[in-house]
Amino acid sequence: MKTNYLVKVFFLLALFFGTSLMYAVDWENHVDAPCDDIMWGKPSQPQELIIWEGPYEYIICTDYISHPDFLDLRDCSDGCCYTVVYYDSWSAEAYNVYVAGIFWEEKLNADSCENCSKERLAEYFHWAMIQDQYANSQEFRDKFVYGPGGTLYKWSPGHCYDSLDPQLLCENFMYCCRQGFFMHLTPDANGDSTRMFEHVPMFDDKIYKDSCDVGCIEVCDDFRFEPIPGCEMPCNKTMWGSEQTLYDIPVPDCPDCHISITFKSRIAIDCDPIFNDYYVLSMDMKDPDCLNCGLTQQDLFQYGLAYLLRNGPFSPPADEECDIYWRIVTASCWQFSPDSIYTKCDVDGCCWSQFRICNSGGNYTYEKIDGSGGADTCWQILTHICGYVCDLEPIGIIQNPTTINNNTGNMNGEFSYAVPNPSSDGTEILFDYEQIGMVELIVYDKLGREVLIAKFEKSNRILRMPIQNSFSSGMYSYKIKLANKIIDSGSFIVIK
Repeated sequence: MKTNYLVKVFFLLALFFGTSLMYAVDWENHVDAPCDDIMWGKPSQPQELIIWEGPYEYIICTDYISHPDFLDLRDCSDGCCYTVVYYDSWSAEAYNVYVAGIFWEEKLNADSCENCSKERLAEYFHWAMIQDQYANSQEFRDKFVYGPGGTLYKWSPGHCYDSLDPQLLCENFMYCCRQGFFMHLTPDANGDSTRMFEHVPMFDDKIYKDSCDVGCIEVCDDFRFEPIPGCEMPCNKTMWGSEQTLYDIPVPDCPDCHISITFKSRIAIDCDPIFNDYYVLSMDMKDPDCLNCGLTQQDLFQYGLAYLLRNGPFSPPADEECDIYWRIVTASCWQFSPDSIYTKCDVDGCCWSQFRICNSGGNYTYEKIDGSGGADTCWQILTHICGYVCDLEPIGIIQNPTTINNNTGNMNGEFSYAVPNPSSDGTEILFDYEQIGMVELIVYDKLGREVLIAKFEKSNRILRMPIQNSFSSGMYSYKIKLANKIIDSGSFIVIK
């Protein structure tokens, strides 16, 4: 459920401040729990357990920011409003605020709201939210004047990143950060009728819930920064990965017809059991050869879903096996635009489906076993006709299980990729390169130590290099040498 549009109109009419309210979206499904179970206090004072209240929402529309210290936020994309999700708590010595995430509405045909600085948005949030609290809450004013309110502790989640690859999270991936500020009341330009707060840094501290391993980089203020979650679905806290595209997908029984799929993926580690999730963003079906086979856009959409489940980053079940840990999320209403790119319509709504996938000799079948249901209204004025897609299930694609997918959308490097990835029972590095000869594969752990050196004789264009299930869980990188020259490199994940 998204914030009510009448409420948003109220937010847009506010000329200066954002607005705070108890969560209208069930954010507990989308953000990590705050830095709880931490005992904290000055050395001269008894330690106390911080009890968080919330989550709360605070809306910031950058078009309406007028404070001179934050005018740079008005350079963000037009029409972007951000929802800050936070928790707060009064302790014996300070007012504590924990920012769990910053979200925005995804927009069509506009610059991304992601371009705005999340650090500056967080700074403005702390400043404006306290102005609102002081102006509108007698309880807050009393605590500020007569209690510990002159000190603000700003809490945020931190994460541990691999020092060799700052894009990769280490295994123990979260800890807590805290900064201290004095809050001063100062009169505004018109006198003291309105009081405003200025933050004066007091200290920059780190309070660890879990410390980072050796070889990992500690990063503070690493709260979630992404579009507002569109679907209410079980265990939906794990952040989506970066956008990916599978190009030139062949459509069975339609010669020379190819489509492409743009999506995000994630391993939903907050679920028990863990799910392989895909979020379908668009499908490109502008290949004119697709029109020669009598296939509708709905047919191609269903083919695309099946192909993503079969050939995406997560390996499907082995031969003669079935698996139920697969989910697909899409917008509920899609349109077929004049340039033949099947995209979501500019209306609310999304849906998710959980599938049971079975592999019988390379013939994959897909059965929906859970998910959201019920028809949605897909009418959209003055645009292309929108169709409801939540009831469309994947249509199986028969493929030879020995066929190697050379699609560059799956590549870890320029000429190689690991399958399955992630893996639990061993993996293979597939090396697609014209030159033949002796190939050396070197695998490194996250600290850069060599954990495997293997040699293979390459007599064909494609070489399979198996890696046995002897590694512990974590991220591994590899290099491929041919004729003593490094030809390619990549990475893979082991989960046990």
